[in-house]
Amino acid sequence: MPDAKIQAPQPAPPVPLRRPAGAAFLTLLLVAAPAFAARTAATRPPSDALPFLGPAVQKKKPQAGGVGMVLDGSKGRVIVARIVPGGPAAKAGVKAGDEVVAVDAWQVPAQPKSAVVAAQVRGPPGKAVTLRVRRAGSKAPLELRVMRGSMAALFPPVSRRVLEVDKGLALVATSEQRTMGVAFPSGAHKDRLIAYQWIVGQRGVPLGDARARRGHGLVAWTRAGATIQIADWRMELKPRRHGSGLVVGASTRPVAPLTMDNWLTREPNRADYVLPRQPRRPYRRIWAAGGCALRARVLVAGKPAAGQRLALVLRNSQGLQLPTASTLVDDKGVASFTVEPAAYRVVGLHPARAGGSRDLYYSARLEDRAAAAVCTGTARPTHFDLALTKGADARARSGAMAPTPAMARHPMVGKPLPAQRVRKWLGEARLPKRMRGRALVIYLWATWCGPCKRVSPLMAEVDVRLRRKGLLFVSASVDRDETALDDFAARRLPGAAPIAWLGPAALEDLPVRGIPTSIAIDHRGVVRAVHTGTGISLGAWQTFLEGLLKEAKAARKRR
Repeated sequence: MPDAKIQAPQPAPPVPLRRPAGAAFLTLLLVAAPAFAARTAATRPPSDALPFLGPAVQKKKPQAGGVGMVLDGSKGRVIVARIVPGGPAAKAGVKAGDEVVAVDAWQVPAQPKSAVVAAQVRGPPGKAVTLRVRRAGSKAPLELRVMRGSMAALFPPVSRRVLEVDKGLALVATSEQRTMGVAFPSGAHKDRLIAYQWIVGQRGVPLGDARARRGHGLVAWTRAGATIQIADWRMELKPRRHGSGLVVGASTRPVAPLTMDNWLTREPNRADYVLPRQPRRPYRRIWAAGGCALRARVLVAGKPAAGQRLALVLRNSQGLQLPTASTLVDDKGVASFTVEPAAYRVVGLHPARAGGSRDLYYSARLEDRAAAAVCTGTARPTHFDLALTKGADARARSGAMAPTPAMARHPMVGKPLPAQRVRKWLGEARLPKRMRGRALVIYLWATWCGPCKRVSPLMAEVDVRLRRKGLLFVSASVDRDETALDDFAARRLPGAAPIAWLGPAALEDLPVRGIPTSIAIDHRGVVRAVHTGTGISLGAWQTFLEGLLKEAKAARKRR
């Protein structure tokens, strides 16, 4: 490990781990290192195999059953706060405001918790449970026999994906008396009339039944969105994150996403009903649409910076500094940006998105004389030259510092990393099954992690610099939300490192303080260094990894 020679401000602290369920956080910190050492010594000897396993075979859990009511225990009593319309509790006569005093032979204790009472109410679907409730205006408690139903049908899960209103989409919803459906033959777009077909039939009967009522409708798009009302079912359409399309933003009832090919024949009782996933807010655009083009000829030490990533920090006449979106410099050394018409001065570089090309932010800096450009908004783009010089790897303004000896004193150092269960792989690159003279870097991060947004471009630069020398780089996500991870992976530049979705369980299996965390593993599969947080020097980290690659190459020659 090279000695630290770069002095800089203290780095930003890592994102702390969330308190694990069912265990005291202090106890977890005290036993993490011994438990890790015992687990690694007993389960995985040093090996050059990559520490990743495929998805585990999930045992089928028995289906949970409930009665369709929401309990509230905040006032020292367990009160029925809400009843699912048409559910078993509603059919048995349970009403909102009833106090639950007994479940079968089990009496509700004093100062009860709603979760404990709910656990007593749940059971296998199709079996009855007797509820004793106290109702306002009644002298004696009432005994109601309720037949349990499927929890998935009573409380549908939130859709794992945003329901995009594409051509041919059909949605089906049910109420106590009706089955309702709406289909979009041509999709839905902003600033256009939205055409749809609707059908209202009897509950439990396919929509293709001859007795069902049918019709066509048109709805106009407004700034507030678009609303479609079918009987007692109301649905709102919201703008898609990208493009002019729409998504289902809200619905008064759970919906079953189908297609126009099967919505007439699918039995409503067998459809999978979900709640529409709320679309995320559209990404804030750095520049307004309809701006003008800036084209910069990028020269580093007098030579075109072809094939590298570049993002600029511009200052306008009001003194406001605005970063541009990252772009790739073409083969002629020209980078193109779209900005609002104004006069700008280039005052710095900005970290670019992760991808398979060099980031000029970490290898070059502006010359003393900054470039200036005036974007007039005409059809012809504005051209200017951008002269850069080879600069230091670390930026003092980002709070970077050289690796510290604490990286080598981490509990994981000197031991093999336990094999991590990967839920899903994202990316184009394929990893070998064994090291075979290589080194490996595992970068733990998450889409919701703020400090990770500062470290991710730097780690992408490490991957690009050492990939041809034999470094294997895996971006390991600890996200809980699969949809957010899929959205992130779709926005990356081509050639980026593969993403292994480990899920939040990895933070409990590994003794790490938080994220972002980088783990360096040598050719034998032994952890050699661990770094957590944003304070890291690109040059020192690269030097250390090059040493691991030299060790791997020498060991391969001795074989």
